Amino acid sequence: MWRRTLSTLLVLHTVWGFNFTTTRPTQCDDLTVNWSGGKPPFRLIIVPPGDAVRNLSIPSSAYNGETGSFSTQLTYVQNQKLILSMSDATGPLTGGTSDVLIVGPPVSGQNCNTTRATIDFFFSLDSDLVQCRPYPFTQYPNATLPITVLVLLPLGQSFVLYPPPADTFVWTANLTTGTPVSFAVSDSQGRSGGSSSVRTVLGSNNSSCITNSSSGNAPNTTNKHTLKTGAIIGAAIAGTAALAILTALAIWFFKRRDRLAMSQTNGSNPAYEAIPPNTPTQSIPPSQYHAIPFTLSQQSQPVGGEKLRKSQPAPMLQDTTRQSVVSANDPSTASGSWNPHTSRIMVHTDIAETMEPLIELPPQYSERRAPLPGLSTSEEGQRTALPQTLQIPQTSAEGSKQHN
Repeated sequence: MWRRTLSTLLVLHTVWGFNFTTTRPTQCDDLTVNWSGGKPPFRLIIVPPGDAVRNLSIPSSAYNGETGSFSTQLTYVQNQKLILSMSDATGPLTGGTSDVLIVGPPVSGQNCNTTRATIDFFFSLDSDLVQCRPYPFTQYPNATLPITVLVLLPLGQSFVLYPPPADTFVWTANLTTGTPVSFAVSDSQGRSGGSSSVRTVLGSNNSSCITNSSSGNAPNTTNKHTLKTGAIIGAAIAGTAALAILTALAIWFFKRRDRLAMSQTNGSNPAYEAIPPNTPTQSIPPSQYHAIPFTLSQQSQPVGGEKLRKSQPAPMLQDTTRQSVVSANDPSTASGSWNPHTSRIMVHTDIAETMEPLIELPPQYSERRAPLPGLSTSEEGQRTALPQTLQIPQTSAEGSKQHN
């Protein structure tokens, strides 16, 4: 087994001697290959996956010095898959490998024999192709030993295996996960054993067999490969730009939400426009003020000796359309008739505008209010001692209004 493994490792061809290009393959039309570099003689290898391999010799008249061009009629039907490669004097597959090509419909209108080529012997691949796992080649008793295995990697670095003379051959699949590959086998007399379909290497946790020369990821300089690389780069740039835009939108949304929450906490409404500073306001003279009383919709509870019930709703103010002026004849201000359950709201004139001397009156208390602790009986009698008639001086503004 160790001799078989050693033999396998010594036959890997990892250096390309030259590169080639081809025209688009179409049924029964001429296929042209052009190349530069390499050492004559040259050969064109046509591999239809799952069918017989054609190995065409290129005449010396097709190349001159460092460049060459060769044309041959393509005798494959439309939609047939093909893999193309070239060889020179240094070994098979040294010109690189094309992608999997699809034969197009005929263009020139030529006729040709599209009968499939005969396969000289068969071989079998009975297990899954897994990275760094053993992969056996079996059941080729009609081949003249030793056999040769072409490992064709579309748009990759293809190589050749030379197994020792034996009825079976086990190869360690030193290809990375996801690599497409097709195998073509021939014997020592140059007869074709056909080729396999394109298979994909399955993954495993073993990567000990992977090296730079056997990974199968070496690129081939073709236009389609360049387009694939450009598409990948473009997709990466587009994804990065989209992520940046989404991040910016998320930051703006969260900042806007924080501003709205802060505005509601401070009691402001961003929908209202702030009044600019130094805005002139209309000045109303004091003489035009009128007292508009408001009364409670229901009686309020006394504060002195009773507790307010929590279930009692807050009293609502009712606007009375009657305008009044505070005077001594107002029954609500007369002693003995003041109702503690009736509340009024009054507008009073600034004391600075009153020229008359100030009269200070003692406070008036309700009869139902309990006496304060420590208050003597003589002090309780003074709570209701209020004059029957109050003379409240009028302001200069009200006086001038009544005289008018």
